Amino acid sequence: PIYMFIIIVSFPSIIFIRIIRPLIHIRFGRILASNIGQFAQIPEVYLSRKVSGKDKQKTFDLFFLEGFPCNKQIDKMVKRNLFIHPLIQPFYESNLYIPGWKKHIIKSPPYFSERDTDHSFIHCGPQLLFKNEEQNRAEKELLRYNMKPDMKYVCLYIRDIGYSITSSSEAYSYDINDYNFVARELVNRGFRVLRMGKNVSIPFKTDDPNIVDYAYNYQDDF
Repeated sequence: PIYMFIIIVSFPSIIFIRIIRPLIHIRFGRILASNIGQFAQIPEVYLSRKVSGKDKQKTFDLFFLEGFPCNKQIDKMVKRNLFIHPLIQPFYESNLYIPGWKKHIIKSPPYFSERDTDHSFIHCGPQLLFKNEEQNRAEKELLRYNMKPDMKYVCLYIRDIGYSITSSSEAYSYDINDYNFVARELVNRGFRVLRMGKNVSIPFKTDDPNIVDYAYNYQDDF
């Protein structure tokens, strides 16, 4: 009831935003924070479109996170690049009920693709970047696994039964040990292998020091 009340009282503000659009164009955006794919990709696509010139509109853009952030580090990186506040959500919802809503929606799901359909990634580098102190921490973290930044490595992200299983995701869950031969072959070709992920249930059964089961033994959101 309280949330619906907020949506109702926000309608006058949305109408006012329509009126002042020639002076300042305000848009609203939704970021699905509970899924690491969209949590990282939607902000990256948005920022890349701005930097590459694919989105040339002069706008004041406001975002909210839908769901609990699935990764603390991505949460930090997104929030230091975008204006994000939970009170943006009722304005986002109210905007959808008034004609002209698409002009005040930032390209993101569910009304637009989460993919980089404008190919902005080709024209600019990554936008969600580590700070210097975070980069230094990452290099120290690699040393824990006898790795250096200039080494070649491959990350394996294999979803297992520890993942939040739904009817659509169950078919994409596997036993990481079915990929043991892949990891061994990569090591033979000069690569280190890191098994990545979060909330995994099955350990990677290997005694090869060049294969690191980060997801099971060391997982950290950073």
